[in-house]
Amino acid sequence: MLRRITILLIFLTCYQSSIFACSIFHVTSDKGQVFVGRNFDWTEDGGNVWFIPRGEKTYGIIIFEQEGKDMPYEGVNEKGLFVGIAAVPDTDTPFSLFKSMTTSLGMVKRALERASNVNEAIKLFQEHTLIFGTLLGNPVVHFKLVDRENNSAIIEYVNGEMVVIKDPIECQIMTNHFISLENSAQLSKTSFKRYES
Repeated sequence: MLRRITILLIFLTCYQSSIFACSIFHVTSDKGQVFVGRNFDWTEDGGNVWFIPRGEKTYGIIIFEQEGKDMPYEGVNEKGLFVGIAAVPDTDTPFSLFKSMTTSLGMVKRALERASNVNEAIKLFQEHTLIFGTLLGNPVVHFKLVDRENNSAIIEYVNGEMVVIKDPIECQIMTNHFISLENSAQLSKTSFKRYES
């Protein structure tokens, strides 16, 4: 059973017709409570919520998905770690046969099951080769990580490298363009507008 966590997920309904029009942000209250909000416009079919209890070597998790329980687009675990994704334009992604492999969406579940905070999750990402491919239901995405101690990071895979963007302030926003690239292309025509709002 999941213990009480300090991250509250707020789901915002967005009525734009733009495909891949996703925004994820977090803020911290004056009392130190961490809130994560997001909209998700991947498909119009809704999705499923899974409550997966802890295992012998895994944390209990809640995940949200539209492609199957092994391909969640976000979730939170019993330690208060949140992991979510937003689609971005195609880029050269790093690849290594010497690391464990998983799909881009499968990494969401893997991080939630095995990491208790942002730093542990980053280390886990560094140990894996991620496989992207829209034909497999795993588009190129970047990842937003937030934990109950108000640590946050965005992980992007651009130009053959994994880039980690940590945030020293109390709010970090991610939409559908690369944060680490200046003059980045946007996957959705509203990505920059949503990011700057």
